[in-house]
Amino acid sequence: MEEEIAATGPSYYIDLDGAEHGRSMVAIVAARKCYEHRSVADSAGDSKSEDHVKEIAGHCADTADYLLPDTPLKEAIFRVLLAGGNKETTAEEVSQGLEARWAMSSYPRNISPNVVGKLLANSDSYGIVEVEEPEPPAEIASTAVGAADSEAGKDEGEVVEASGDKESGAIAD
Repeated sequence: MEEEIAATGPSYYIDLDGAEHGRSMVAIVAARKCYEHRSVADSAGDSKSEDHVKEIAGHCADTADYLLPDTPLKEAIFRVLLAGGNKETTAEEVSQGLEARWAMSSYPRNISPNVVGKLLANSDSYGIVEVEEPEPPAEIASTAVGAADSEAGKDEGEVVEASGDKESGAIAD
């Protein structure tokens, strides 16, 4: 029975369009395939990034040399995202994937969710982007803003009352 991985914090994925990065994501992803699945046809430019991700997730990620313990950490994070099929993934999930893969490594390093999260947030060169939170519907958003405004007004009143009583230092409820 597999444990449920706690998904906390923002999720990330690889932007395979790569338009904003000015790089060929097809070439970047194809280069991460195993030796067996690399071919001249892949580098011709007529392939799609999504096809390479499927090959990596379906076969290459399971090969012994896909994610070696001495792989640089940003590269390893990129490969974990590819191995997962480029699904939205949290730093916690990536960290646990690396821990499972490198459990007996002779190259100890910090692969905590905190470190992985910082690297995910700063991996523009790999095309890794944060999943944007969906905008709440307009009526929910306006209700939340109204409630926040009324709470802020209440808090400000308390501060004024508290600062008015200088001698006792008491805060009014």
